[in-house]
Amino acid sequence: FAAIFVLGAALCAVAGALLGPVEGRTPELHVLHAESLVARGRAADAAKLLEDWLAANPKDPKAAALWVTLARVKD
Repeated sequence: FAAIFVLGAALCAVAGALLGPVEGRTPELHVLHAESLVARGRAADAAKLLEDWLAANPKDPKAAALWVTLARVKD
């Protein structure tokens, strides 16, 4: 079990790196990243990711999609 956990953590790190720099990610990538965190039982991390983006981009036209995703994450 521990080996699976370590492998999962390593894959998460690789996946995060493959998404590119946080500041260059599209809102859609943030939604996908948050959903993948939730699927791995990391809802608090997903909520923080979305809240941080929303705080930095409150007037972005795609902010509504992130608010919806955040509501699902916190539900």
